[in-house]
Amino acid sequence: MTEALQRSKLMIAVISLFLLGYQVLGCLFFSKGLGFVSKIPVMGGILQERILYLIFFLFFFMLIFSNAVLLFVGAFRNRQSSWLLALPIRPQAIFAGRVAESIGYSSWGLLVLSAPILISYGLLHDADPLFYLKSILLILTFIALPAALAGIIVLAIARWWPAGKAGTLTVLAIFVGLILWKAVQIVPPDLLGTDIASAELAIRDTLRHTEIAQHPMVPSAWVSRTLLGWLGAHTLGGETFGSMLMLSHSLMALLVVGVVAGAVYLPAWSRLARRSSRRTESLQLSSRKYLIQPGAFRRYLAILRKDLITFSRDPSQWIQTSIVVGLLVVYTLNIQKMGYDYDNPFWHTVICFLNFAVCSLALSTLTTRFVYPEFSLEGQRLWIIGLAPFPTSRILWIKFTKAVIATAMVTAFLMVLSGRALELPASGVVYFTSSMLLLCIGLNALSAGLGTLFPNFRENNPAKMVSGFGGTLCLVASFLLIVVVVLLIALPDILILKSLGGMALAKGKLPSAPVPEATIGFTRPMALIATATITVPLSLTVLSLAARKIKRLDFLRLP
Repeated sequence: MTEALQRSKLMIAVISLFLLGYQVLGCLFFSKGLGFVSKIPVMGGILQERILYLIFFLFFFMLIFSNAVLLFVGAFRNRQSSWLLALPIRPQAIFAGRVAESIGYSSWGLLVLSAPILISYGLLHDADPLFYLKSILLILTFIALPAALAGIIVLAIARWWPAGKAGTLTVLAIFVGLILWKAVQIVPPDLLGTDIASAELAIRDTLRHTEIAQHPMVPSAWVSRTLLGWLGAHTLGGETFGSMLMLSHSLMALLVVGVVAGAVYLPAWSRLARRSSRRTESLQLSSRKYLIQPGAFRRYLAILRKDLITFSRDPSQWIQTSIVVGLLVVYTLNIQKMGYDYDNPFWHTVICFLNFAVCSLALSTLTTRFVYPEFSLEGQRLWIIGLAPFPTSRILWIKFTKAVIATAMVTAFLMVLSGRALELPASGVVYFTSSMLLLCIGLNALSAGLGTLFPNFRENNPAKMVSGFGGTLCLVASFLLIVVVVLLIALPDILILKSLGGMALAKGKLPSAPVPEATIGFTRPMALIATATITVPLSLTVLSLAARKIKRLDFLRLP
């Protein structure tokens, strides 16, 4: 009890420190950015409004997705749901509890993320304290609507989504076809030969692709318009109507999801339970066949096969992975359109290392979200693997190796793709790829090791596992490792820029001759050696401690 209390205190202290730091830095950056935008002639006010519309538009769909993932896991993949459904409790009451739980887990981040934005807008427009109170109440009303919509979507998918790969591919093909058909219909207006008398009309035409965020049928637009009205940013009026419209729709959506859950939840849960039992039985028979055969490789292959099949059958896992990787690929393909002078050594160096930092943070997100909970997800079935004819600690090394191979393939591809986009020489691509592979080993070791040192066998929701003490510690440790590695690999280029006159380069004053790398005292090969000296011993230490923890586990007493 004392140890748990101490861990909670440490976790609360770490989280509070990071939240406070984000609030302070967020207010500073947003205030500076909005102040700069407001000084732009003609288009400053328009850009301020459009930024707020886009922020809440993205928040709205982000909340729908995050609530849908949590609801699917909590309502259909949670062992507690089967126990609750056997009790004399109405199904809609159980599902309503899951909706409230998903709101608590997924929507608190919106309050944290939006606080610096609203404070910055309030400071820019000299808002009174009442504005902040009304904004909090409006956002609390706003977060209920995407949760209710996510509940309806999850119930519909669980009840009527076609079984088998053919049905899934058919639905996805129809969805992609509709998107392509809609994209073909968007024809930009021809401005040649037209006389645009107003600069404001020209700006609005330039921003026409963002007008969807202002559509009156999108609930996020009601929030943005209400906030801008309270700030006095426009004179359209209707702020009270907008807030009441948000409240009424949120309450109505919660009522509808309750009615739908009463009729659909139990049949949907039964349908998924039948499919899951058949898949689990076939997977166990297949894995048992590998485990009883001689040869260590086939036994390890059984563990890998089980993990891969489990991952592919869990939409909450592979959908999130696909989105993160897809966003990274889109970002990498558009990195050349940032508008900087890549012939300038200063900006070229800055963009290269910012790109490395972005990919590193995305890699940290993947490892913390998916690698950290893997050992705990074995749960009460861990004793079965413990009976396999090889040391149980090797499960940790199998999971670590699998994670390193999977993430290394993705990150190496992104490094090569971004290197080609930035027109780096072959030596530069090899340098960044090698650094990313070393960081990949370190981040996966931290996630796999800390996930074993701080297991949570009572929970089967990975999102809740990550939110505990071990997950917070893993997030902080991964962030610190990324900072150290980025500083190490950037040090040779920083020294070169310093010798050339960094500020002069930033202003476009190019040097007359390049500086040899050997004269700066710390070369790129030395940076790679220093990175390996940090990541490899750290990885071995964490994994060794985790392996000892597995050997001390009493499988008969696992919950």
